[in-house]
Amino acid sequence: MYKWVLMIWALSCFPFIKAKSQNTSNKGKEFWIAYTGHIDGLQSKMYLYVTSDVNTTVDVKIGGLNIVGSPFTINANAIRAIPIDPNIAYVGSSDVIESGKAIEVIASHPVVVYSHIFKAARSGATLVLPAKALGREYYTTNFVQNKLSGSGYSEFTIVAVEDNTLVEITPKEKDIAGNHPAGQSFQKTLQKGEIYQYMSDRDLSGSHIISIAGTNGVCKPIAVFSGSSWVGFCKDKAPGSSGDNLYQQLYPVTAWGKEFITAPFIRKPYDIFRVYLAKIILP
Repeated sequence: MYKWVLMIWALSCFPFIKAKSQNTSNKGKEFWIAYTGHIDGLQSKMYLYVTSDVNTTVDVKIGGLNIVGSPFTINANAIRAIPIDPNIAYVGSSDVIESGKAIEVIASHPVVVYSHIFKAARSGATLVLPAKALGREYYTTNFVQNKLSGSGYSEFTIVAVEDNTLVEITPKEKDIAGNHPAGQSFQKTLQKGEIYQYMSDRDLSGSHIISIAGTNGVCKPIAVFSGSSWVGFCKDKAPGSSGDNLYQQLYPVTAWGKEFITAPFIRKPYDIFRVYLAKIILP
């Protein structure tokens, strides 16, 4: 027996991209974040925005080490902007397991975290899910790559939050080096804090990522981000003339729902929606 669950992803000609799901809290004490690929590479910038309804402190670590200024004080009902050094955390590789680049936020009291990657007018941001909301199965959300975008690539990025995490990946398209054919599953084993990023010059939407039982028989939760290092998708712009990085933390399939509320972006001629359907096998 099986059932179908649904996710909807909204796109617009606007640099700030967000998606929402149902029955999942975005408040927590532990978060894992990836500084994903951006067309400007190490010239790009990343900020974390942390807020809480109570006074608290947060440790921000990269590769297990506190960044400069950590721990940070968060005043109740205020927002603290925390810069992340691209020379330490940026992940620009494809089909490589990276160590020492995962960003971890640990708070003494529950907080909410947003992550923003940008350079000049190119900008993408995401709400960050707390570790308690992470799952083991995901489908990626991307977009059709503009062929004139140069080094802009469709991408997804996986962060392991526990040791000996075995991940099975079924990409919709081949990677930029041609190591993994479209539709052919492969596996990667990640240790806590390791990151794996996959890039393609084609739309990776619908790629399937699932944490599976390894030799220890346990399926581990993972954090997954997807989008593009640069993509243009506005019909009112000449191909290749304008675009942004897309940056979205994915909700696990278990957090998907059946009812969604959307609102149009102001002063935009249209919005774009992508709807994803997943089949879950019931016991």
